[in-house]
Amino acid sequence: MNEFDEKTKQSQAGKIAQRRIEILKTVSEGFQSQLEKESLAFSQKLEINIQDLINRMLTSQRKVSVTPEFSVRITDSYNDESKSEGQFAVVSFAYIGGILKMLQSEGSLKGKEYPLVLDGPFSKLDMIQRQNVVDELPQFAPQVILFSKDDLQEVFSKESIGSVWTIQSNEEKNVAHVEEGFLWN
Repeated sequence: MNEFDEKTKQSQAGKIAQRRIEILKTVSEGFQSQLEKESLAFSQKLEINIQDLINRMLTSQRKVSVTPEFSVRITDSYNDESKSEGQFAVVSFAYIGGILKMLQSEGSLKGKEYPLVLDGPFSKLDMIQRQNVVDELPQFAPQVILFSKDDLQEVFSKESIGSVWTIQSNEEKNVAHVEEGFLWN
């Protein structure tokens, strides 16, 4: 009788454990479904944002597609993905800009400032693409910080520049100091 009672308890405990596992699986499936829906919605928004920026910054026509895993594919009219270094740089700017635009439109993130810091961003761009990117940069973030060894004072409108600082080095390049203003020689 004791053996029978013990097996009955185990069976009851097993049933309870099995029910709990079923509940957890249902909850997990619900979360997975919600994640998939939101990933799809975000990837579609990102695709629209990137396509818009690509259309304004690239000098050639490209089609953008973004997967729910946020993988980006850019193709030309022949479905070719190859890009020059300059085109790749513009695509990178568009991806960053697309993400920042999404952040500005999300309820819990809306109104927060996301400064954008770029180091030597224009080295691979031709003059037209560089100007297209420069014209779009102020829309990416409320504050854009650029590091460049190029003289960009003719590229940016004076209204879009808050402050300019120049790193001045001695001839041996072993001592440097920072001064405000355009100080290129």
